[in-house]
Amino acid sequence: MSHEFTLSNDIAELPGLAESIETFGEQGGLSPKVVYALNLVLDEWLTNLISYAYESDTRHEIHVLLHMGDEEVVLEVKDDGEPFNPLTQAPEAPTTGTVEDRPIGGLGLHLLKSLMDEVNYESIEGWNTLRLTKSRA
Repeated sequence: MSHEFTLSNDIAELPGLAESIETFGEQGGLSPKVVYALNLVLDEWLTNLISYAYESDTRHEIHVLLHMGDEEVVLEVKDDGEPFNPLTQAPEAPTTGTVEDRPIGGLGLHLLKSLMDEVNYESIEGWNTLRLTKSRA
């Protein structure tokens, strides 16, 4: 079972995408825990992407592909923003010290890596692809 969503680089479109992911998960029999993880990492990634990957307010399309297999769910995000590899370019997440002493922000990519079973990134010919894999269990 697969579904592709296309949205623009507009934060206002994210709640509608989250609802679509929930519907997709329900139709495919995913647990609420897996749907929550998918929505959380997708929201974190797309918020950063929309906020930082585009130099102007020009409209860009972002493609989100969900594929549900027997054992896992694969989520792909394709965009034409500035390349950013979360595996090699992201700073270390502030996970030491008390919560009060930590700077605000910086945990989104840490969550992405922690909640997904596999994270891959590539940038080819002006298109960036983030591929996230999560077990259905």
